[in-house]
Amino acid sequence: MGQFEWHPRGVWEVSASPDIMVRAKRWFLGAMPTTRGTIIITANLEAARDLECFIDRYPMRASEQDRRRLRSMAWEHRENERTVQEILAGGSAPVGSGPGWVSSAIELRESQRVARDLVWKTGGVLIADRLGAGKTLMALSLLENPEARPALAVTYAGLMPRQWRRELAKFYPDLTSVEVQVGPIHSLKRRGRTADLIVMNYAKLAKWQHHLRGLVRTVIFDEVHELRGETSDRYKAAVSIAHAAQWRVGLSGTPVFNYGGTEMYNIIDALRPGVLGSREEFAREWCGGASSLGPKTRLTSTRAFRSYMKTHGLLLKRRPSELGIDLPEPKVIEQSVPSDPEVLRRIEGNAVALARLILDQSASGRERWSAAGQFDVLLRQSTGIAKAPFVADVVRLLLQTEKRVILLGYHHACHNIWGERLADFKPVFYTGRQSVPQKAAALQAFESGRSRLLIMSVRSGAGLDGLQKLTRTVVFGELDWSPAPHAQAIGRVDRPGQTEEVQAIFCITDTGADPVMLETLDVKKTQFRGLIELDEDDYDEDVSDQYNELEPVMTPDRYALIQRIAANYLAQVGQDDRRTA
Repeated sequence: MGQFEWHPRGVWEVSASPDIMVRAKRWFLGAMPTTRGTIIITANLEAARDLECFIDRYPMRASEQDRRRLRSMAWEHRENERTVQEILAGGSAPVGSGPGWVSSAIELRESQRVARDLVWKTGGVLIADRLGAGKTLMALSLLENPEARPALAVTYAGLMPRQWRRELAKFYPDLTSVEVQVGPIHSLKRRGRTADLIVMNYAKLAKWQHHLRGLVRTVIFDEVHELRGETSDRYKAAVSIAHAAQWRVGLSGTPVFNYGGTEMYNIIDALRPGVLGSREEFAREWCGGASSLGPKTRLTSTRAFRSYMKTHGLLLKRRPSELGIDLPEPKVIEQSVPSDPEVLRRIEGNAVALARLILDQSASGRERWSAAGQFDVLLRQSTGIAKAPFVADVVRLLLQTEKRVILLGYHHACHNIWGERLADFKPVFYTGRQSVPQKAAALQAFESGRSRLLIMSVRSGAGLDGLQKLTRTVVFGELDWSPAPHAQAIGRVDRPGQTEEVQAIFCITDTGADPVMLETLDVKKTQFRGLIELDEDDYDEDVSDQYNELEPVMTPDRYALIQRIAANYLAQVGQDDRRTA
């Protein structure tokens, strides 16, 4: 015999004889043990369902009030689970036709209706369907219900806020929208009342959070992977606004950028507060018994967690065939290119000194941390510059047979070299250096054929639509830290409307930073594949453009990678010193 008790801070406390407590700890893997010999379990609906099953096997004492609370929460969990499965199987949620209800000017596809109904029922869903599945309309369709308005759509800066407003006017012309501008706090009203859709970029969240919290009833996070880090002001503001809303939806075909544990917890907790329990419970249950979540915390079984999320209506990820999309898998090619040894030779003295300092265990942590940032900028940019002329040669060869090509890189210096060496193709640019009107003009020139080459930053232009009608070829002149931006970039042309097989060409050199980065990207991709992709063999996975082009903030994860690059670099130049390893 034992006892369970609910505490006002939102937890269950369970106590029993030692043998029952052993079983309880096995049953509730995420539970926190206390110094009293009891365990503490976050009191969400799933925990109530599990606790109800456990006390059916091992009867326990409790107050009548706590028993009623437990039965009510467990019943709600069963009903939610049943409804989620009905919706996923094609059952339709009731759609009102009273005052304020609207319908789309273009009839929703079945896959889009399922997404809308699932969010309406559960309150929060991560929609990770592939690029081109119509996720924007899935999110906007939530606004058919007058109770879901006003809504907030948070996206990247640049052209994306305009695109969201255009899509609303296209599908729901009776609804109004407003874009949050820079400068002082301004009115969000249209036609004498709060606009139905408020659009802003992530960089403005912190400033506007107190004005939006409690005002908006639906929150849409486009490119929701921007919420994967919990320490930023924008994440805290996003959670504050989202948790006060009734419905929340996150859109991203690539929510995992690095290691899946912490990232997925942060995103799901923003969309469905408390459903995964506390951070410590999640770490113990899903991340191999870790005591807490850190930058490199991995999911123990990505496929098991994906199955759990789909069953509970947390994740919506469909195969292309389920979405009515019939596209062949993109052809991914690793193209070996040489590099100019003179470029790397010019930095050798500084690079060797920095690499040695990074690996010198007698140096202070602050010194090594600073050296890592300098070394990363120096070596990665030099690697890109050293291979840039040869990348341009690859693109020139492709343009002999391809009508248009998109060339992606990270550093402006590389963009400049490509622009000069391929000037006869009249390249246009879509990077952090261009204003919104300049980017729009570049896309227009590329579309009209006045330019055959679009040079983009790897992380710029997320969510852009229309490029699939212009080209089938993307070339990566530089590597990103994560496989997710690569998948996003490929998805700009690999989406409905594409009539040819897409080819993604990665230009890799065997010196500088490339070798270790390529190996690390393969490691990170295992989390992306297992969590988001459906089959083992699939995919072969302001926030302003200026923000995305800055060197990433140093993290323990990134520092560990730079240590490996430093060691590999010293071996390349024959300066490997085992005393510093």
